[in-house]
Amino acid sequence: MIEGPFSFHLMRRRRDPTRTPYLPRELRAAVFNEDERARVEEAYGQGELGEQLWKEIESATSLHTTFAPTEAQTPYVQDVLKRLDKLTTTAMAVRNAIYGAAVEDRLDPNATLSNIYDTFFSLQNAQSDLSVTNLYLLYRDVLGALLALNNYLKSELQAEQIAGGGFPDGFMWDLWIVRLVGLLKAKKLPTGARHDSDKQKHPSPFVLFIRELQKCLPKSCQRHNHSADAISQAIDRARNRVGSHFGRRGD
Repeated sequence: MIEGPFSFHLMRRRRDPTRTPYLPRELRAAVFNEDERARVEEAYGQGELGEQLWKEIESATSLHTTFAPTEAQTPYVQDVLKRLDKLTTTAMAVRNAIYGAAVEDRLDPNATLSNIYDTFFSLQNAQSDLSVTNLYLLYRDVLGALLALNNYLKSELQAEQIAGGGFPDGFMWDLWIVRLVGLLKAKKLPTGARHDSDKQKHPSPFVLFIRELQKCLPKSCQRHNHSADAISQAIDRARNRVGSHFGRRGD
């Protein structure tokens, strides 16, 4: 379990499209070999970073390489809510067509997950007699369980939205950037992202550091690497977006 200041109950800006909460399927550790380290250090222009700092960079990057691929495959909350609405409408139509509109729900709309399990899925409630009559009633309960689970999932996702849960697009990249800023600032190394008119001709050392470091990562973990200007602007957004969770700028 990941804890600390970068635990994943994070505030988001309301205008950001939010993905459903997720967990990665596997740890994807980031390890940079000697050639990769040398290329990053040359681009950064601050000399050798040292083994200890590189280990900390790898630790921060492993968090990013573990979560970022999962983020890209995770659906948006609003899309899931729309699909659940369609599924609920379809399930109710099927149930009403078979059993009539007067069929009673065995659970109230505010049932907890344990209530749903105990009512529809526990072994003590399973039918041992699989006659046609009991199968007919079992199918009614299957549809009832589907409706109950839909209601539960919708309420949980809506509660996440109200509480500011879930993840805005690209938030794992933002967390990675802010973590790297903290590691380098602690060593009194440059972390600025210049926004003057010369930034295209002379990008900031930290921008060059991020651009070269990203080249060592899988494509699914790279963002904004098409230009130094794009990286510079993304770094600034990352600081602001992550910093808003802590009530301060993330630099």
